[in-house]
Amino acid sequence: MENSSENNLFVKISNIFRKQIKLEKGQLGVYHDKLAFYTETDGSDVIKHNIFIKVRIIEVYDNLVEIDVLDFTISDSASQDIINLVKNNMPKYLNPKMVKWQLL
Repeated sequence: MENSSENNLFVKISNIFRKQIKLEKGQLGVYHDKLAFYTETDGSDVIKHNIFIKVRIIEVYDNLVEIDVLDFTISDSASQDIINLVKNNMPKYLNPKMVKWQLL
């Protein structure tokens, strides 16, 4: 547990000094998220799926970008229902810090 908090502190400090990327319309990036399902019988059993979504910037706002979803990849073990759930519920606007942007 201690190691996790030390890593979080290191990440926060490094983010302060990281060079800010200038975002532009048409820029590409990858949004990574995790989808977790807890079983009904026991909260300790979790089914996790990694989701990678390739996005393109449509418009840049202050601390927000409007995105267009180009492609997405989800764990091979995901059912078609989960794939449809992710595809139909992808947000239209994201915090740009949540996306790994392609370096120009």
